[in-house]
Amino acid sequence: MEPVLAGEDGRNRSRFYYPHYVHDAKAHPLTAVSLLSATHSDRLATRISDLLARQGGAEAFRETEERALHLKAAFYDQFLPALDRVGAPQP
Repeated sequence: MEPVLAGEDGRNRSRFYYPHYVHDAKAHPLTAVSLLSATHSDRLATRISDLLARQGGAEAFRETEERALHLKAAFYDQFLPALDRVGAPQP
């Protein structure tokens, strides 16, 4: 979305997209994350790293990723009926 909504000149053209883009951005490398000041993306990455370091971590990582994917898909899927109403092509 960034190339479309930020424009070729890099300027933000969306009041909705840009604040979400900034909010969701991963701001720190895993080795330098303070959970008190990290974005939710940073906190998720830290949590996933912790899960991977444990015994059975790969399975916990897979489960976490699948839950995150299902939550994200459900969020976007709620807008599919609106695409039908405006006649937009669906993915």
